[in-house]
Amino acid sequence: MLDTRFKRYFPNERPNTALVSSERTQVTMVKAIATESYGGYRKRSYQTDPDGSIQLHPSSSSRLHLWDHLRDIFLPQGYPDSVSPDYIQYQAWDTLQAFCSGVSGSLALQGVLKGAGVGDSSASIAATTATWLLRDGVGMLGRIGFAWMKGSVLDCDAKKWRLAADVTNDFAIALEATIPLISTVPALSIVLFCFASLAKAMVGVAGAATRAALTLHQARRENMADVAAKDGSQETLVNLFALIISMLLTYLITNNTRISLLLLVLLCCVHLYANTCAVRCLVMPSLNQARLRLLLEHFLNTRTVAPPSAINYKEPVWPPWTSGIEICLGVPLHEVIYSISDLRRARGALNPHYLISPPARGRVRVVLHSQASAQDIVQASVQAHLLVAYWERTRCVDRQKEGWQLVDQSGAEACAIWSDLSHGLEFQGWRLGASLLHADEWRAQWDAKLIGTADKVE
Repeated sequence: MLDTRFKRYFPNERPNTALVSSERTQVTMVKAIATESYGGYRKRSYQTDPDGSIQLHPSSSSRLHLWDHLRDIFLPQGYPDSVSPDYIQYQAWDTLQAFCSGVSGSLALQGVLKGAGVGDSSASIAATTATWLLRDGVGMLGRIGFAWMKGSVLDCDAKKWRLAADVTNDFAIALEATIPLISTVPALSIVLFCFASLAKAMVGVAGAATRAALTLHQARRENMADVAAKDGSQETLVNLFALIISMLLTYLITNNTRISLLLLVLLCCVHLYANTCAVRCLVMPSLNQARLRLLLEHFLNTRTVAPPSAINYKEPVWPPWTSGIEICLGVPLHEVIYSISDLRRARGALNPHYLISPPARGRVRVVLHSQASAQDIVQASVQAHLLVAYWERTRCVDRQKEGWQLVDQSGAEACAIWSDLSHGLEFQGWRLGASLLHADEWRAQWDAKLIGTADKVE
């Protein structure tokens, strides 16, 4: 009856399935009163029945598809809103490199076992045990030494050290793969065995530290633990696949050294390519020395501040990483000041909380005050980079006698551009409060009367 009346008055329209007919043929409109979603991808709506009860809309499904289950298992909760925009691209390249690393490591395992004395009828159990313990001991010492020497710079240059760790890992695998070729010289085999362990120890420290820095960058809801846990699940799954492939390859080419080496070279090349793509796709909005130098070069040429995506794409990840002159922040006072006149001339132009001297022995040294803030350190770095630019444009014969004049010129330039530069940095989304400019821990206090008054440039 209802369909007949509908077609009589609306011959070209289809009846709405949301219309409900009661026993008295009274038509009631079903209303959607609410919608919801889980993580932005499970969407459903609620509607009211004629009797006022609330239920799911018939088109809404509470069943989860396979992709939804995989997303919950291997991706952080709230993805993609809970992670950085570069997360999935980085993880895709990281998955490829982890697979290549796992397979190549399994192929080199034969060299590791031969280096330990497995398969050698003349090797005793005590000698094999001693070789293995020596390998572990060298690795432990390597981890401690590398963390002591380079631990403080791994945060500042996380992308570079991430790539350096993977290059070192390939080098260690290559050393392990060559051990069977020199098995006739036991002493040399043991040396290569220990060097490979030392290289892998450095890889472990640098890889874990930079992975933590990248996790901090990717976590956008204070969910570092979740991001790290799901990254571990992804890596475990990849290693499982790599293990299966490695078992098949070991069965097929275990006695063919030439094919093993060719396959190992191919995997290492793919591994390096995937790692390069992985670190290049990262867009980190914090400032380190390399990104600040590129920012200033772009600003001085165009008078505009480039966004983090453009600067991160240009950031060098392969050596040489720095220019000829290194910028050292937080150095002791005696490395910059030799007289009262030096104290007056070294006064920072942008704020009174740093002292800067002309380049000497390949370094620009900056003394930081005990009250220097994160923005003060950024301002000191800006003047230091401008000083390096003036220094490189000056003839070699004039550098020494014009050193302090170059400090004054860089200070004047820094004061002229800082207002536009700081506003541009804030507008483009750069983080000035969490800079990674690698300032050492030396802090000094000096008498402001000796250097004169200096207003802080906001």
